[in-house]
Amino acid sequence: MANKKSNPFIQKRVEETTIDVPFYLYKTLDSQEEKVFEAFKSKPQYNLSSQIVIDRRYAQRLLTLWSEDKRQTYLRDFFDGFDKINAFVCVSIHRAIEVLESTKRRAKDKSTINTFIADLRGEIDNGKNWLLINGQHRDKIFQRLWTNEDSIPTKFPIVNQRDIAGKYWSDLDVDSRVALLHVSHPITFVTKFTNMSDLVQIVNLHNEGSEWNPHEKRSIEPSYFMQELRKLDHNDMLKTMFGKGNLNATGIYSPNKKGISFLASQLYLMWKYSKNDWNKFYSMSSNELEDLVKIESEDWSKNSTDEFISFFIKVANELNSFYFSHPSRKKTTKKVIRHKITSFRNYFVLRLIMDRKTNINDIVYKVENPEKFVLTYLKHESKRLYDREQLTDDGKKKWDKLEKKGTLDKHNIKELMKDYKRSECYTELLRGSGRDDYIFQIGQLTFDDFKDDFDNGKLRGIVRTRGENVSKDVKDLVYKRAIMDSESDSIEELYNSIDTKVNEVIHTKTPQAKGGTPTLDNLGLGDVSTNRRQQDKH
Repeated sequence: MANKKSNPFIQKRVEETTIDVPFYLYKTLDSQEEKVFEAFKSKPQYNLSSQIVIDRRYAQRLLTLWSEDKRQTYLRDFFDGFDKINAFVCVSIHRAIEVLESTKRRAKDKSTINTFIADLRGEIDNGKNWLLINGQHRDKIFQRLWTNEDSIPTKFPIVNQRDIAGKYWSDLDVDSRVALLHVSHPITFVTKFTNMSDLVQIVNLHNEGSEWNPHEKRSIEPSYFMQELRKLDHNDMLKTMFGKGNLNATGIYSPNKKGISFLASQLYLMWKYSKNDWNKFYSMSSNELEDLVKIESEDWSKNSTDEFISFFIKVANELNSFYFSHPSRKKTTKKVIRHKITSFRNYFVLRLIMDRKTNINDIVYKVENPEKFVLTYLKHESKRLYDREQLTDDGKKKWDKLEKKGTLDKHNIKELMKDYKRSECYTELLRGSGRDDYIFQIGQLTFDDFKDDFDNGKLRGIVRTRGENVSKDVKDLVYKRAIMDSESDSIEELYNSIDTKVNEVIHTKTPQAKGGTPTLDNLGLGDVSTNRRQQDKH
């Protein structure tokens, strides 16, 4: 494969050179092989594999490991001359550090980039010069061959008039090994790029023709945010919930298409901007999702990423543990809610509205008994899906009249649904029905049902409110009131009583953890250490 010629008149974002590297330069040779290829030790690619680091955090796709049959087929085809294959892509670690240093100056959260840079510098200290960002599985296949983990495939080409099929590398005579090591593999060396997202484009271009959707392509972004979301695709609990018989996730939400991390990216923006945009559900090709995963994005920080992942898993675990995977639910158990991705999304939206202040709720609710909360939710969801609830008031009256007469059958129900079904009924909202605000309407409905139960005391012991934090202005008033009401006749005692290291503002009647309000009637001064111990109990 010939080198790409550079054009001095074009200033390119990326500079890469592709050359055919023989395996005697790539492989870490044993003593016998070293003697044969002694003359090549001065080549820059000599012992190249020892200079390469494979770290799946860096612009690499977490793929299912190749099966033994697939590995054997690949080796047979490769050595048989079917060499129309994608090149390994190696990126200069030194250049990656330069790009990250530049990116750090623009980034809002520099902590994850600093970690990234420190890790790369550690690789350089260990003698590494290149990041392998494309070809990891193929590299592993050759390494397994050379370390006797896999044998030579059956029906392998004849080498030096010898049939070596089925043998291990160490069993081959030197001449056969030398012959195989003269075979070359194309390797692309990337020595210049402008930002870390260029690496994503490089990998995608080297895999043109692969059936990757936009999320799969951007899932190899080397940002901390995307690294953490990719882990969700391999979470056993989530894979079970998204799998067959539960959410039955297919298409873009299939776990095999990184559908879990895709849904998480959509829900993250709803969660992050929950005050006003909790109902915005961006499509796969949206610019918002493209920008979100970049290393320099201002939409995420390490803290927000970790907090969201924790919330996402917690909410998913609630629905999975007490519905989809509950031991009492059998194959013969009737479905309570629709087994679709929208069912999880809608449950997540309700939990988001409860957990974070939004434009329809300014109180934070905490679930204390997830099992009973899910039970309550399932009951309401079943009612929301009930045919009668989709009708207008007149339709409901006719339904009740027919039911009372004992003549409500499938034919009457069909006629009622045809004549009296509301255009904004719950089942239509679940379909989207071409409405831009359908998620808002669903969220409002589910939250209203929850709020009615809470206000009527039906969720006592299941859900509680979390008190608001005390503002600085209110704290100042508490300290001023303490001075006004002080009966101390010593200036030292007075100063000591308002020393923030000694006394702090506390909730005197109802603790914050139990929904105590930050109002003056519920606030006073208390000993710092005593208050901390009481908080730990709550």
